Amino acid sequence: MQGGGWSNTQRSCIYRKNTRSASSNHMEKILAFTGILSNKANENHDFYNWNIVKLRYCDGASFTGDSGDQFES
Repeated sequence: MQGGGWSNTQRSCIYRKNTRSASSNHMEKILAFTGILSNKANENHDFYNWNIVKLRYCDGASFTGDSGDQFES
C-alpha cells in the first residue's frame, strides 16, 4: 500500500490539497510498472501476465495509537 503522510495542521492540509497525496484528481491515470511488476515478458518472465493492484492513498489521516481520550473540536 502506498504511503503518503498525514495532515496534522491546517497549513499541512492546505499544502496537500492540490497534490496527488490529497486528491485522486492529481494522480497519474496510467502507471508504468517495472521489474517484478512489469507486464513485459522479457522484463518479468515469471509474472508478466498476472493481475496487478495498486492501492493509492490520499486521505491524509493517521490511525495510530489507542488513547481513550476523545478530541473535542
